[in-house]
Amino acid sequence: MLNTHENKWESDAVADLIDIGTHKLFISTSGPPRRLGEPVIIFFTGAGGPVATVCRLQRLLSDHFRVYFHDRGGYDRSQRNPNGSLDAQNGATDLQKLLRIIEVAPPYVLMGPSYGGIAARAFMELYGDSPDAIVGLVLADCGTELVYQIYPKMPPAALDAVGKDVDLGELTHLREASKLTDEEWNTAMEAVERTAKQIGKDEEIHRSAAILAWSQQCSRHALDPWPVSVVRCNMAKDFEMIYSEGVRRGQGTVQERMDAVDFLETFKTYDD
Repeated sequence: MLNTHENKWESDAVADLIDIGTHKLFISTSGPPRRLGEPVIIFFTGAGGPVATVCRLQRLLSDHFRVYFHDRGGYDRSQRNPNGSLDAQNGATDLQKLLRIIEVAPPYVLMGPSYGGIAARAFMELYGDSPDAIVGLVLADCGTELVYQIYPKMPPAALDAVGKDVDLGELTHLREASKLTDEEWNTAMEAVERTAKQIGKDEEIHRSAAILAWSQQCSRHALDPWPVSVVRCNMAKDFEMIYSEGVRRGQGTVQERMDAVDFLETFKTYDD
């Protein structure tokens, strides 16, 4: 049974900037019309990744589900919140306001890769008193509170030095693997560039993880009884590729290479 009320945000393919009072945020939705009480997917991008970079993923998911892809404050078309820092908790509050304005209520299934997992879980924390609001969580190769606590910078300075100017996208043939059209690829790269200029180094990734750690979601089984799906990729392999290419180019001092190897070995432990 379909919703009896008419809400284009739950039935049509829509993309727009929405004024949430303090600033405007971009959100895009697509997929089958939402049925009454049916969960919808809320997607959270990783650090520095605007939704233009995952347009193909939105297309694929939309074949089966009603999905919502948004740009956090400062990302691409979204404006920065003038009253708050760029942390996951402020981003979660902004998104909650946005969803209320466009009248897209729970239940939600949250999905996020990399830092998007921290952002998704910060959003989940807002619904701690509503056990049926978040009914699923999909984490794809996500950073955790522990990893961000152990490594004050990711990747560390030593690996940056060895892998200076190494383009992981070229090493992995990302352009070809993305299967984006030329127009989609150019749009995505322009969005990444705009995002980098707008947020700089202001995104509070480690602070966000530290705040999230205080909630102790894992120890208290915060999502129980709803499912959590973890997709493990291989971030350690990506770092190893950068290191190997840097060494091939003769970059980095002996000490920097030793420090980078130490990082790679310990990171594998936490990546597992």
